[in-house]
Amino acid sequence: MSLNKLTILFAALLLPFALMSCSDNTTGAEEEEEETTEVVYALSFTEGDGVATFFVDMTDIEGFDPATHKVYITGSLLNWTEPGTEPDRQEMVLIEDASTEIPVVTPEATGEVAYKYFSDFVAQGWDGGEWAGDPNRTATLTAGAEIQDIWGDQPE
Repeated sequence: MSLNKLTILFAALLLPFALMSCSDNTTGAEEEEEETTEVVYALSFTEGDGVATFFVDMTDIEGFDPATHKVYITGSLLNWTEPGTEPDRQEMVLIEDASTEIPVVTPEATGEVAYKYFSDFVAQGWDGGEWAGDPNRTATLTAGAEIQDIWGDQPE
């Protein structure tokens, strides 16, 4: 075989492999991951001339349905009021898009506060916590603070 024929044959054999490497090789799992919608809840507390906003990400909580479940926050910032008993002060809102209005609540305590998230997805009241007992989460309320948590990630 001449060098030109060998080059053409070699190129013909490699071309399908080159084309495959340029194709979209996403698998069903990768496509599902790309389509996952974030499920994040928020509630703000007044602090000085501003607010401190708490966010909790519920995206990866299997079986959680934002259409039927609620998320609450309580702690020293709300005098440890039982979750769900004062929804106007404890119920967090689902962030649907940039126009979602986040309620603003006056806290019972400022500075360093302890808190936890609860949901009726788990159970009602105190039984609906991210985990039973200690540790509690802690944060410092300062104007402009954005406290971002993931449901169930216990602090160290």
